[in-house]
Amino acid sequence: MNNKIKNTWLSPCVAFFLAASGAPALAAGKITALNVNNDIATFTTEEVKTHAQLGCVTGDATAWAVSTTANDGLYPLLAIAQQMQQPLEMFQGSVCLSGIEKPEMIFINYQAADANKPVVSSLLNFVARSQITMAEGVSATVKFTLKDSFGGLIVKDATLSNEKYLADFGLLTAGDYTLTTSVSTGSGSEIEIVEEVIEFNVISFANRALQDSDGNLYIQLPQSYGSKLLKLSLVNGAWSISEITQEEWDSLVLSVSTFTFEPGEFSQDEFDDIRLFNTETSDETLIEYGATLALGDAEIIYIYDDFGRLKQVITK
Repeated sequence: MNNKIKNTWLSPCVAFFLAASGAPALAAGKITALNVNNDIATFTTEEVKTHAQLGCVTGDATAWAVSTTANDGLYPLLAIAQQMQQPLEMFQGSVCLSGIEKPEMIFINYQAADANKPVVSSLLNFVARSQITMAEGVSATVKFTLKDSFGGLIVKDATLSNEKYLADFGLLTAGDYTLTTSVSTGSGSEIEIVEEVIEFNVISFANRALQDSDGNLYIQLPQSYGSKLLKLSLVNGAWSISEITQEEWDSLVLSVSTFTFEPGEFSQDEFDDIRLFNTETSDETLIEYGATLALGDAEIIYIYDDFGRLKQVITK
């Protein structure tokens, strides 16, 4: 019997997955540029598009576009893919955003065939996918078994879609995992099973800050913090925070920075904080956000150093 597990890989779909497409995925490669203007993120990849150009394309025909505000999870996926330097797979779209083609769906291909363990984001649904090559006339049953570092097991029967077997395991918590792909053929005493095992890590990701050409950072706080738009500027070695309007935000040309941010109460006082983390240098900075106050027409900004100590007070 000629069995072979071929080209097994890991890939997450977005939490709000778009409708399945009958078209084959395009091997788009890693992101080479990602820019945000108003609420549209445009990006290019290592691979050049080979499909026919859509009639609605009036801008850069080599680029793709997604909304930064739509509840489809595509923009966070792009930020994660860029941060992790992982290649994308995309399906040809049928509509445009600001004259740029919007992909029907996007996957991150975690390159499970590489020597190093694949790194998967905890913010994206985890979908195991495998392409199985069988001898002519032979049918198979495919199962995926996911095991975490605490011994927990989840077994799912794979479904066949676009010549690939897949199973959606949803969001995974951070930790070490083992995925076993089992292919069974025959029945009774004639049953034969072939297995392939892949180890991978799931890690947590904070929100990614955007930046302008001057190095200022821009973040949008979660809805629980009023969805406020903030500008973070490095002044004399310390970060200052100022709130900006939606109109000001929309006028900016921004790109994804090397900083992640996390709002919360980290300094054990009555003020909320913003924790900045530079993914390139591994430096972490705590900024006290609740100390920015408005007094009539004047604005008082308290500037803290990297250790949370008051360094400067600015009145505008």
